[in-house]
Amino acid sequence: MSDETLKSLFESLKEKNLHINKHLIEIILVVVFLIGVFSVYIYQIDHPSTSLFCDEAAIGYNAYSISQTLRDENDTLLPLYIRNFLGHKMPVYVYLSAIIMKFTGLSVFSTRLLAVLCGIFTILFIYLLGRKYFNRFTGASAAIFLALTPGFFHLQRIAFELTTVSCFMLGSVYFWGIASERKSRWYSIIAVLFLILAWYSYVPAQVFILATAVLLALTYVNHWKSFVIKLFKDHRKKLFAGISVFIVFFVIPWFVYMPDMVKTRHVTDNFILKQGHQVLNHSRVMNYIKDNMGDIHQQVIELPVIAKQVIVGTVHYFKCYSPGFLFDHGDNLARHLAPDFGPFNSIFIVLLPVGIIVLLNNIKKLEYRLLFIAFIAGGIPSALIIEDVQLTHNIYMFPVFALIAAVGLNYICQEVAKPLYLKVSIFVIVLFCMLSYFHLYYSNYFNVYITKYEHDWQARRVEILDFIDKNKSKYKQFYVSGQIHEIYMHLLFYGTSKYNFNPGAFQKDKKLPFNIKILEHELYLPAITAETINTYYGDDILLILNERELDYHPSVKEFKYQSEIPYAVAKEFRSNANENNP
Repeated sequence: MSDETLKSLFESLKEKNLHINKHLIEIILVVVFLIGVFSVYIYQIDHPSTSLFCDEAAIGYNAYSISQTLRDENDTLLPLYIRNFLGHKMPVYVYLSAIIMKFTGLSVFSTRLLAVLCGIFTILFIYLLGRKYFNRFTGASAAIFLALTPGFFHLQRIAFELTTVSCFMLGSVYFWGIASERKSRWYSIIAVLFLILAWYSYVPAQVFILATAVLLALTYVNHWKSFVIKLFKDHRKKLFAGISVFIVFFVIPWFVYMPDMVKTRHVTDNFILKQGHQVLNHSRVMNYIKDNMGDIHQQVIELPVIAKQVIVGTVHYFKCYSPGFLFDHGDNLARHLAPDFGPFNSIFIVLLPVGIIVLLNNIKKLEYRLLFIAFIAGGIPSALIIEDVQLTHNIYMFPVFALIAAVGLNYICQEVAKPLYLKVSIFVIVLFCMLSYFHLYYSNYFNVYITKYEHDWQARRVEILDFIDKNKSKYKQFYVSGQIHEIYMHLLFYGTSKYNFNPGAFQKDKKLPFNIKILEHELYLPAITAETINTYYGDDILLILNERELDYHPSVKEFKYQSEIPYAVAKEFRSNANENNP
């Protein structure tokens, strides 16, 4: 072997080894970064002051029930949609949490763990997409931006259905890209699986997925004819497989479950779509217009119903992109974001417009076009919902905005700031702004927010069960007012997680822990009278009420408060009730 051949072989091995080393270093850096983010996001995920909201308790309890009995709270075997007090819960979060709880049991931590994990994988996928379709710098910047976005951090610590959406949508796009490049059937299957999981994660996400797909298809309208001919001619098997998957996983479930979902208000007043017709609750539209349109509301109210719908939808759509919503106060719901903070860092005010301009200048390229379409489709779900704009309806905008901002930063560093020192300086300044704002939010979250706004999280309801457990030998029956909002889910959750209540007892006989009874709607305020109290009251009966109920009606003004729990307990004053209500 000649010297030149040996030299060539040595250089080739050296380059290959260098490539492997760079790739390994990149993997190590990404893993370390994700572990760091996970440790920040998971910290005090089960803090008592941010105990489970009723929606979270419903998801957690049903997930545990399915993990133990394969049935939900209604004794339905492996339901596609989990029906409870608010209509239906989408299945993805429940079933994935059921897998976790099979090994960990039921707790606040195990209920919220999936949300944090999906947040970490969303950050990973946004890095992979940015790296694949743009460059490493863009991918890394997008991952850092997303991880340090207060709104994303806040929502990905909550066990809401929506927290799985971004992970599976981004994963589907990423695996579709790999499948197209490698002509791989297996990657195509993974991509379809991720799309199905995204579809069954959250109802507004279905609107977003459809809107993005339709808008993307419209950009290829001139190529439809040739595409369809080629599809029928060369890819009949793939076409048949695609249609079969669409019918089985999307069409059939829709027609089977939609009538019941509409009946139980899951898709009623909130959505424009109701039993296939474009209908909104007329009075809610008018009330919204009165509250938000000022002096012109009278002229607007006189318009046809469809015109009102268009006006409200348009207002909602543009509000999703307003500076106040994005950078100042969000949706003003304390559960979704700490008050006095915006969901995005103000540095995005500069980076987002630059990124959008870059997308428009390269709109002929598929990756730029898809990202821009995702940007303009993000506000469509909110436009179809009569409720005011909420961060939860726009969860998928966090990764989209982060990637667009990263595209903008990449352009500034590559095209505007030519000298290396200027590139580094700009990146350091942006990173400092992101870190400073996130640290401010993080500090406020744990030092102020979780205690000041514990009421918004329905905190300390577990103490009701603790109080009952201590006093169960004194009373033969406990009654809890239905005015304590959706209390039965908390009784089921904490009764199961802390007192080993068997989910099967509720499935079969609707028995609550400690044989607690709920005073239902017919006993709501102002129906607390002497007759009501005498019916659900005695020396051996304990009545637990919302404190407002005791202050609301004179017949119970003599009842005592118990300091052990954050709710009022009425007992041993039957004669006083009769005296106040002759």
